[in-house]
Amino acid sequence: MKKKIILLMCCIALLQAKKEDKITIPKQTPEETIQHYCMPDDGVIDVVLFAPDDGRVYKNILRGLIQATSPEGSIKVAAFRFTEKEIGADLIDAHNRGVSVEIVFDPGAVTSTFYSLAFTLSEAGIAVFQYQPVGLTPMSQRNGEEEGEVFQRISYPTIMHQKTMIFRNTCGGKNIVAFGSFNFTTAATYGNEEAVQVRNKPEVVDAFANHFEKLKKRSYLITPYRLSHLVSRNFKQIASRVARYVC
Repeated sequence: MKKKIILLMCCIALLQAKKEDKITIPKQTPEETIQHYCMPDDGVIDVVLFAPDDGRVYKNILRGLIQATSPEGSIKVAAFRFTEKEIGADLIDAHNRGVSVEIVFDPGAVTSTFYSLAFTLSEAGIAVFQYQPVGLTPMSQRNGEEEGEVFQRISYPTIMHQKTMIFRNTCGGKNIVAFGSFNFTTAATYGNEEAVQVRNKPEVVDAFANHFEKLKKRSYLITPYRLSHLVSRNFKQIASRVARYVC
């Protein structure tokens, strides 16, 4: 009898702990969210957020900044993975109203048929780039590297692991950068442990913008036709691997 009572008390304690740990997601629109986080009285935007606790907040900040970018502005995106349909739709809407939108994808995002919005965004007319992996710098060359050294496209490829959005002329003329470990995915919003920042310090925004141009030089523009070819090739490779195990 005592064991049953103890077990029951343990179950009640666990349920109470889960209830206390439950994440409360603020019910705000993207516009309301950026009014709170991106319109400070002193003009300084320096926001630190953590998903999943702040996942919806960060998603709404991104959506609000995209929606608030003027036709004279620009949005530059570096994405390792991108499956968030609402953010994707906002980028397409921004492109359609004249905003310059450019996206650099990791190759794994471009060639994945089931885990990317790359084809949808490219088909909508957005400039989509595929990063060309570079090889790891050999150990013997890691010290005393010369500035401007050309990276070698060799075996053991690296990845484009950035998750960044750079906004020019948003929220009434502001330049803002949002960056961190947050992929533009549902998993990042509602499940993964992530850390992100949103800042408008000019030196920080310019640094990210300048590096984005480097990413573009290390990438190549993907047309819808070429993208469909890559997706088709990737699908055939997957099907071939499955056939080896099934047959």
